[in-house]
Amino acid sequence: MKKKVLIITASYYLDITKSLKKEYDRQLLKQLVFLRISMAGGNRDAYKKVQGRDDFDLVIDNLTRIGKLKKKIKSKTTLGVAF
Repeated sequence: MKKKVLIITASYYLDITKSLKKEYDRQLLKQLVFLRISMAGGNRDAYKKVQGRDDFDLVIDNLTRIGKLKKKIKSKTTLGVAF
């Protein structure tokens, strides 16, 4: 049974600070009802301006990784991205 849990995190945490490691992706997608990722900007320039560094591709890669795994394991977890 899934627990109704909401995780809101800055998207760069998915890799840079290692708070959400790749090995936890599957577990998150199996246990969460909703996973919301906050992003500092919808494009490279906006992201860099807010974060002070250019990790935009890393963020997109991480979101893509989680999205592909969600589809592969047929997870019913809703993924959301906020700007």
